[in-house]
Amino acid sequence: MLPRKLRLSRQSFPHTASLNKRQGKHLTLVYGKATKGGGCAVVVSKKISKSAVERHAIKRRLLATLLPSCRNDRFLIIYARTGCAETPRSTLSQELKTLLTEASLLS
Repeated sequence: MLPRKLRLSRQSFPHTASLNKRQGKHLTLVYGKATKGGGCAVVVSKKISKSAVERHAIKRRLLATLLPSCRNDRFLIIYARTGCAETPRSTLSQELKTLLTEASLLS
């Protein structure tokens, strides 16, 4: 679980239309410099899985991989894409690390 100071609330989500994005097969990374306060968030919609238990499990797995890269001076948002629920944990973790490396955000 992320510390409270690194969590990105819904109210502080930036408009993602004009931000930096990286897309993988199962994940989309949106990132940029924070103006007010930074943090990290993972978004897993009902389109991915109808079960809240599965959605939260995916979110916890991704946050565990994302935690070392979270800082207050930037924001990172991960959107899960279709097929994410059936993908093994190691594959998701590797894909997220690849996206962070491509964006030069891996700490």
